[in-house]
Amino acid sequence: MNVSFDKIAPPVAFVIVGLILILVGAAGVIPIGTPQPIITEPIYRAILVGLGIILTVLGPLFVWRELSQKKTTHLPSNKPIGSEKTSEIDTTNVQGFADNHISGVWEQIIFGDKAPKPPVNVIKRDIVECKQTGELVEASIARIFPEHQKGRKWHFAGRFRHDILFGHFWSDSNDHFSFGTIYLRKEEDYLKGNYVRASRYSTSWNSDVLTVEIVRLKWQRPK
Repeated sequence: MNVSFDKIAPPVAFVIVGLILILVGAAGVIPIGTPQPIITEPIYRAILVGLGIILTVLGPLFVWRELSQKKTTHLPSNKPIGSEKTSEIDTTNVQGFADNHISGVWEQIIFGDKAPKPPVNVIKRDIVECKQTGELVEASIARIFPEHQKGRKWHFAGRFRHDILFGHFWSDSNDHFSFGTIYLRKEEDYLKGNYVRASRYSTSWNSDVLTVEIVRLKWQRPK
């Protein structure tokens, strides 16, 4: 273990000066210019011995402290090289949940039946890139299936609280504008629930009909 000289020089000086003071105080040596009555006083000699003992003890303590710091700060790490460079929340390749966080990439599966039974009728698939900060959740949703809807995108904003994800989604496209709400519950390593979408269509020049569609869906990590 390498310790620089400038780090241990002051403690070593403390020890040397302390030993000199102890010898001077014990022997009653008269320094040049010191009056005789003062140097022979027992109290003065006791002070010299006391200061010498304090300095002698402090010196090794400082050296021990320096060596301890060197030992703790230069121990080799057991972590693999490069493992220190991790993102704040990175669960892209995690199956399911990490510390109850839903950040990362999910696959959104949309079913065509309200209560699907095998064979399951999967009508749409999306990729969801999700970011969670506290309870707040933001995500971008991109359609990957069916082929003719590939490229459609949505935004999602909501909250993840008590194992429940709830929020709203909307698209930027004027050609395929859609919006609604999503409600999902945590189940083991996936989320399942429904989304509610409102559709409006005209029956005549002065009347509109608003319908609400409830669709079953599931979020799971890509396999």
